[in-house]
Amino acid sequence: MKKQFLALALMLLSASAIVAQDAAQSFGLSVGYANPIFREKSASTATKLDGKITTYGFMAGAVYEANLIKGFGLHLELNYGFSMKEGKWAKLNSSGADYPRQKSTYTTHYFDMPIQWQYKFEIAKETYLLLYTGPALQVHFTMSEHNYLQSLPNASIEEKISNYVSKTYDRDGDGKYDYNRINVNWGIGAGFQYQRYYLRGGYDFGISNPYHDRFFDISAAPDAAWKRQGRRDQWFIKLGIYLWQH
Repeated sequence: MKKQFLALALMLLSASAIVAQDAAQSFGLSVGYANPIFREKSASTATKLDGKITTYGFMAGAVYEANLIKGFGLHLELNYGFSMKEGKWAKLNSSGADYPRQKSTYTTHYFDMPIQWQYKFEIAKETYLLLYTGPALQVHFTMSEHNYLQSLPNASIEEKISNYVSKTYDRDGDGKYDYNRINVNWGIGAGFQYQRYYLRGGYDFGISNPYHDRFFDISAAPDAAWKRQGRRDQWFIKLGIYLWQH
């Protein structure tokens, strides 16, 4: 929780800096590829974040940029993100028979709000390279899992077993919902800009624990309780255009 408060405080300090009246400002739009990665400790015996769910999708949103002094500035975005993963059929019969089999599909919907300090330097006329770092706040609407079980070629059962950011999801049955909607990341990356057009790419590291319920605790087996750990990371690459500059 302390990490979340620190990151949010830094975001507020960053945002307050853009009120400088003499800053060069730009507004625009961006769209790009997103690769969210949910990592978690899968069991009490795990020594690292061995569980991983990787989804693939896109982000699109609005951009604001302020060049404060000699190439140093701020880059702010408000993005909508969507991603999914279509699982492959896995056989359940140890004898190698094709049926029964199962697969899982994951989908995510979220808002992504990065606030990035950046340094932009000119390498040719109206052509720039840039480096950036800064916090990002994510608000997750849903991360849903659908399981499909097929016993025969034309006999399939679909079951929606979880919604990772819903208060209805309680895997250990202790009466506490498992996951938070809000996630705080810290991103690093680089980019290229020509006139009003740019390309940016980078990686966001999760710095907040995604669990609302921090302990896996089954009342029928209290000795099996263990502390949950995890994080939400993200790769991305974006294309953008500044529609207005002042």
